[in-house]
Amino acid sequence: MQSNLMKSFLLTWCLAILFIGCSKMETEDPITADQTSQQEGKSVATSNGINQATLSGMQEEHPELKQGITSILEPQQLTLKWPVGKRFVYEIGIDQVTSAGNSPLAAAMNSKADQNFTYALTTRKDPAIGNTQLEMEFLAAKLNMDMMGNKLNYDSDNKKAAESIDPMHSMLAGLDALMGQKLTMTLNSAGEITSVEGVDEMYEKVINALPAAAKSVAQGIVQEDQFKQLIQYPFLPETAVKGGDKWNRIYTQVFGISGAMDIDNAYTYLGQTTQGEVQLNVLSYEGKVLAGQDQIDEMMGMKISMEGGKNTGLIKLDQISGHIVESDATQEMTMLMSVPEAMKAMLPGETKISIQMSQKIRLKEVTDADNSTK
Repeated sequence: MQSNLMKSFLLTWCLAILFIGCSKMETEDPITADQTSQQEGKSVATSNGINQATLSGMQEEHPELKQGITSILEPQQLTLKWPVGKRFVYEIGIDQVTSAGNSPLAAAMNSKADQNFTYALTTRKDPAIGNTQLEMEFLAAKLNMDMMGNKLNYDSDNKKAAESIDPMHSMLAGLDALMGQKLTMTLNSAGEITSVEGVDEMYEKVINALPAAAKSVAQGIVQEDQFKQLIQYPFLPETAVKGGDKWNRIYTQVFGISGAMDIDNAYTYLGQTTQGEVQLNVLSYEGKVLAGQDQIDEMMGMKISMEGGKNTGLIKLDQISGHIVESDATQEMTMLMSVPEAMKAMLPGETKISIQMSQKIRLKEVTDADNSTK
């Protein structure tokens, strides 16, 4: 019985952590070398003003950056303005490694997982007041997980019989419930979200689909603020920037079952490049996750608190509208878990859990909304 309880908890917790990633981090398709944007008299193909350690680290991961970025000398205003009448299809890929170190539960807690999540954003005008509306639709999900001797595979487009025993496979009913669901977010003239429709209905579908032991995972899957983070970019600078300029941003990121925490990142504007026919602005960043006293939650009788973490990443934005075209990021976090009284004989004290995530976002296609396949 305790073994099944632990399996239920661990998969519930791992699925919630995976959905944290979908809140936002940023793909790794290469930028074509020697296809830099040309701005006569206003750019130089150097790293002028850019921290060399930061640039070297980015170039080590992305060799194409050594030749593919033009540092811009004239200040650029980086803003986000979703064009109306378009449908953007995004894919988020997450690779996650979870480790409990030398804990007695390490064999049970240690896991590897990868997930791909595809969604569409369709932009329209609100016919009543003329504000921009974004309809978010969840299209597909894939999940592969190796944990506690179980290999769990899920593909919303190619469902197969369960490859592992309950309770593990039954947890994925929450993913099934999300597919095809839609949310509508309305933006004012300043780009701020003024309303979100469809969250309550989505939450009900997910929680009704999950087994009783896993219903708390619905809180990690369906959170309004997590969806908002997919269409708002708090990292953009408030003023115009040129190549090598830096700025700091502290903003709140939703972390599923562990609540919301502040992200403190330092950003660098690297410059501009061209990928195919798309003109891009390129940013890098590094920073940390700030843990507060309120980052404590309880799930299935187990207390979980976040200690903090760090972030690094690269973001590529469309030069015209400012939406993400590609981005990649790594995030490392540490959490503490204490078990309920009934399980303390097997795990006295707290368990330190480390989570390493590599997350990639890719813009797969942009089409006219009227011509999109629904």
